[in-house]
Amino acid sequence: MPLQSRPWISLVALLGGLSSVAVAPSLAAAQAGAPATQPADSAPPPDASAQPADGASQPPPPPVVGTGTTDTTADGAAGTGTGTSTAPATTGEPRRRPDGTVDTADVTQSGILSDEQVLTEQAYGVETVRRGTDPYEDPNKRYYFLGGFYHHHFIPAGMIEIFVQHSPSVSNPQAGLELTIRRDSFEIIASAWYADFTTEGPFLANGDPPDDVEIMDSSLRTVMVGATFMWSTMFNDYIGLEYGLGLGVGYVFGDLVRTEGYPSDNGGFAPCTTPIVGGGPGGAQPGDAIDVSRSGGLGITDYCQGASGDPAPISNQDGERGAHYGVVARQWFDGGSVPNLWFRLAPQISLRIKPIHQLVIRADVGFDIFSGIYVGGGLAIGLN
Repeated sequence: MPLQSRPWISLVALLGGLSSVAVAPSLAAAQAGAPATQPADSAPPPDASAQPADGASQPPPPPVVGTGTTDTTADGAAGTGTGTSTAPATTGEPRRRPDGTVDTADVTQSGILSDEQVLTEQAYGVETVRRGTDPYEDPNKRYYFLGGFYHHHFIPAGMIEIFVQHSPSVSNPQAGLELTIRRDSFEIIASAWYADFTTEGPFLANGDPPDDVEIMDSSLRTVMVGATFMWSTMFNDYIGLEYGLGLGVGYVFGDLVRTEGYPSDNGGFAPCTTPIVGGGPGGAQPGDAIDVSRSGGLGITDYCQGASGDPAPISNQDGERGAHYGVVARQWFDGGSVPNLWFRLAPQISLRIKPIHQLVIRADVGFDIFSGIYVGGGLAIGLN
């Protein structure tokens, strides 16, 4: 090459070396993930007008949701590969597969609303909201009810005549107040009630001759207290079957009046009239006569026997042998046969109906050893 061309060649080589020095840092910065420095004489990027005038940098872009591990280079710098992450990139984000679909196998990471509801119910339980009238009863809670009841008792004559020759049928009402304490299908019913034992009819004890029949006129009544213990088998919240036992005791007041009787021509038995003279017999009621077809051949003076007594009323007293006319029978505390106390021992079955939380209706049937078969029911209002 001619000698005069060497200066030109040297100039070209010098410019090439400067270009390589300028490009090398830019390439290294690009490989390291940092933006290359713009040449001073290069044009600004298209959105350069949106940059703040004071040169402040833009906020960082939102994090990219990823679910795989990110590939890294040996020196720890982030690579440009498409690997997947094993942990969510953002807290609370659902786990995704490499193709971007949600992994629903793990309910704790699926992000599905129904799975989140299940997890919440497992952690905090499910609260059941009930209406104020819902009849449901919590087995762990004690409930109180205040109400009343009515029972009608029947003692058929045939039942009494197991023990005596002749007796009237007995029918009497009983009614009172109840306070019920109930928990877990078991309840105690504390009661206070009135029982009416008024009745009238013929009575003949075992072993007595037919002409010893007497008319018993009872005005006996009792005031009683007691408790009934009931267990329940509930078919649902509204209806169930109860079974248990009632116990009670009460004070008896009133009188039981004894008067000689005779078979009446008008049917049944009638009380004799009181004798008018000491030792003399009584008689039939005005307008009535003895029914000879049922008297067994005996007359009115046989049934209405003479009695001692002076002055009137002429009668033997209770506890004395002989005829009795209008005599008040003595009670136990006076040595007689009429009780001062009355008792209750009554197995009972009930149908319990609870249409709303505040109301209980009960239909009862039972047998009281002292008062006979009874039917009735109760009505109670919830106190809580």
